[in-house]
Amino acid sequence: MSTEPERIQRHGSAVRVAHGVNAVVVIALIATGLALGDQLPAALVATLGGHALVNEIHRLGGVTFATILLLAIGLFHSSTRSLIRDLVYFRRGERRWPQAFLKCILSPAHRRTAFHNGRFDPAQRLILLLLACSTALITATGVYLYILPAAPQWVFLVAIRIHIYGAWVAIIALCLHAFAGLGVLHTHRGLLGAMFGDGTVPMQTARTLWPDWTQKKLHDLKGGNPHGPPSHTPS
Repeated sequence: MSTEPERIQRHGSAVRVAHGVNAVVVIALIATGLALGDQLPAALVATLGGHALVNEIHRLGGVTFATILLLAIGLFHSSTRSLIRDLVYFRRGERRWPQAFLKCILSPAHRRTAFHNGRFDPAQRLILLLLACSTALITATGVYLYILPAAPQWVFLVAIRIHIYGAWVAIIALCLHAFAGLGVLHTHRGLLGAMFGDGTVPMQTARTLWPDWTQKKLHDLKGGNPHGPPSHTPS
């Protein structure tokens, strides 16, 4: 008689490495951006090399990030389309999920949230969608500010404001994403290992957050596929 595993694979090694590299680059861009906006102590900015060096790191790092992002989208267009489809497609039944999720958080005895068949839970999907949209705005305006073509001054002012406000939205979304990933909430316990461990999460966590995905994954495992369907997206 087969028993259910204690943990289930959420992400492969390639996704975890890409996520880790992306996290380091984004943190560096955020830190240099905050330094340029005088949001960090002057002593720390001086330690980093001063505004001139920080500005150069931010500009070159941003353009490099944008270039790699566009190349990745072009090379992995199928995975990109799948990710976009998963983020923007909301099902009517998911309207019950927030209330059930809140109940689950407030009452540890209530172990299950409402059923949904997405790769991401509805809250996770909103955060990732917000992050994707803000990143697109930051990237587009960042490239514009780097190239700085001839244009009326108001265009420059609009671009710089979109870049700054988009960055703050991204920072908020990243903080929420990191909070969930740290597994502070009992509903997200053990989630850190999905990206910064062996790629697995506890079975109870998987059933709570992604019930249909977990069922399909277990079905694939029982069908003789030891790895299940490949995962191309962050948790």
